[in-house]
Amino acid sequence: MLIDTHAHIYLEQFDDDREAILDRAREAGGEAIVQPAIDVPSIRQAVDLCEAHDGLYAMAALHPSETDEATDDDFEAVKEWCGNEHVVAVGESGLDYYWDRSFDDRQQAFFRRHIRLAVEVDLPLVIHNREATEDILTILEEERAAADEPEKMRGILHCYVDPPEVAQRAWDLGFYVGAASGRSERTGVRPGRRAATRRDQRPAGARGGGDYDAECAGDLRDWVEREKSGNGPGL
Repeated sequence: MLIDTHAHIYLEQFDDDREAILDRAREAGGEAIVQPAIDVPSIRQAVDLCEAHDGLYAMAALHPSETDEATDDDFEAVKEWCGNEHVVAVGESGLDYYWDRSFDDRQQAFFRRHIRLAVEVDLPLVIHNREATEDILTILEEERAAADEPEKMRGILHCYVDPPEVAQRAWDLGFYVGAASGRSERTGVRPGRRAATRRDQRPAGARGGGDYDAECAGDLRDWVEREKSGNGPGL
């Protein structure tokens, strides 16, 4: 079973050929596609696609780059969306230190709120990481130590570009690592029970995407199967 764990197929650049992309994804063996949110409107877009197509799932969160202007009302909307039947994860949240370092404090504060939300609603957390690995892992470790139910902290750290010893810290925290297939040679991380591979943001069959762009290995299949059956997340 192949699962694309990270595809923003609700974006407008896919409007002209989204149906063809989904058809090619199924032909390539993809049985599920999970759509990470960027902001509150994107959650609605993802859920609308879920309602129109079998095998699509949504996430709910505020991307770290959006937290500069995000409000408490935005976060409350994310929380409400987590109760939707199509939403199977909190994501993508995290830290992005590549574009703008002027609001690191706001990024970190919203990241902590998303971590706590994921534990509260008992959903996996999908983490966006760009040049912020140490802060992300430190915050996760602090939040896990403070959580009343730390066993509910789990999810995916994407897109993983760090050495294997960093992956071990993520695994110890209950997280898979999203090892980009083009970079796994350097990181030393290989797809397996605790890794998911991805090539880029395109779903299978998208123009320029080549082979199936994101394969979810091992236990992730149980997550989606359990979500489909209504028995709760397996990640």
